Amino acid sequence: METRYDFVIVGSGVSGGYLAGLLVKSGAKCLLLEAGKSLNPKSFPLSPMDLHTQSSWGGGVEFSRQGNLSLYRAKCLGGGSVVSQALVDRVDNEILEDWAEITEVEAFKPSNFSNYYDTVEAVLRPYEIPRDAWNRNAEIYLKGFEREEYYWKPVKRAAHDCQDSAKSSDCIVCLGGCPRDSKYNSLTRSILPAIQAGLEVQSEVEVQTFQEKQDHVEISARDKNGALTHYQTHHLVLAAGSFGTTEILLRSGLKKYLPALGTNVSCHPQFVSFGMFEEIVDAHRMAFSAVTSNDSKLRRLGVKMDSIGIDPVFVSMLLPGARKSLLKNLAHYRNLASISVSLRDESNGNLSLDRSGRLQFDKPTAPKDRHRIQQGLNLSRNFLLAAGAKSLLPKTQIFGLYLAGGCSLGTDLKTSVVSPQFKLHGSQRVSVTDASLFPSAPGTYPSLTIMATTQLAYEHLRKPV
Repeated sequence: METRYDFVIVGSGVSGGYLAGLLVKSGAKCLLLEAGKSLNPKSFPLSPMDLHTQSSWGGGVEFSRQGNLSLYRAKCLGGGSVVSQALVDRVDNEILEDWAEITEVEAFKPSNFSNYYDTVEAVLRPYEIPRDAWNRNAEIYLKGFEREEYYWKPVKRAAHDCQDSAKSSDCIVCLGGCPRDSKYNSLTRSILPAIQAGLEVQSEVEVQTFQEKQDHVEISARDKNGALTHYQTHHLVLAAGSFGTTEILLRSGLKKYLPALGTNVSCHPQFVSFGMFEEIVDAHRMAFSAVTSNDSKLRRLGVKMDSIGIDPVFVSMLLPGARKSLLKNLAHYRNLASISVSLRDESNGNLSLDRSGRLQFDKPTAPKDRHRIQQGLNLSRNFLLAAGAKSLLPKTQIFGLYLAGGCSLGTDLKTSVVSPQFKLHGSQRVSVTDASLFPSAPGTYPSLTIMATTQLAYEHLRKPV
């Protein structure tokens, strides 16, 4: 085998796709490897359910080893940036201060990291969803928040020309990939332009292991038919997400050299509360999510709350009851309002390989998490009742979203996996750039922070080795 590439990037989502564009623009010869299928706006399934079953790990859902969390991970070219609503937000300065102290990376200090946010926002050009694109669900959320005297703010999206208006916006489609190609995603905004500039892309190729040699890295991967393929590169970049990146490192036998590998994994446990109203709500119409909490009291509780619309198919999975009772609730689907409750979890989990070599996620529900779940449930009930709900539909099905950690950034080998230069401890040719680096849960939509961190990592990667 000959060393063909300056960089092989594993994972094409928020981090990997964006980084591939940066590196190719700088003149590097790059190969991008993606385990999922290659789709595009013309081939996205119309139903979010169809896309999720076709283009996510586990056929749409995975579970923690304890069964207390259901997890969703995108598996397609463009990754999570394709199957999201492109909501962006900066993390709180307190979190950045914590990260700067934990990692000893000065760039994470708010005054420094703001520059990376600025760079990424210049690319994304985020905007607040206009009021005329809000649906009745958002107005109910607003009414409940104000009556309970909590602060809120409009969410920001990275999307353009999507006709956010009362007449045409139906943003729940975004969860199945945007057929209008209006929102920012790494597929159409970074990867496809980079292909025109020379980027090589191979989809449906799952990286198994790698070995770092003196002057290159050897990578072993399997294609969709199970055939083993080998690649060589001057530098390997892992950007396969918290679970994907950690799994590759575990398979490559690095746990014995990196004791913190697979630890400190967060997942922002999330559930949805429903209220039944007299009037039609149609929470699934217009802007999928328009407002979010912005209250210091909620932040201290570790709770974040969003107005959120849900596709009818997913609602059927979340409503309480079965058979007749479930059908009765679904018959009044258009009258349901919904509030999403997310927790900034501090009782983190661990990733490891089981005896058969499969990735498993251990995350028991700690007392602190149970307390936060109950607080979030009580608050969401109060908001819905204050807004006029005639009844509540209590069911707490917990999802694990915004996966982070597993390869924490830092200087101490006992507590971190990746150095402040974004290389594995003890490595010269393997870097990590995705959310697996985060030393704690970011507490909000992570895409903007992932991209800003990738921009910071790029400063180290583009320097000659």
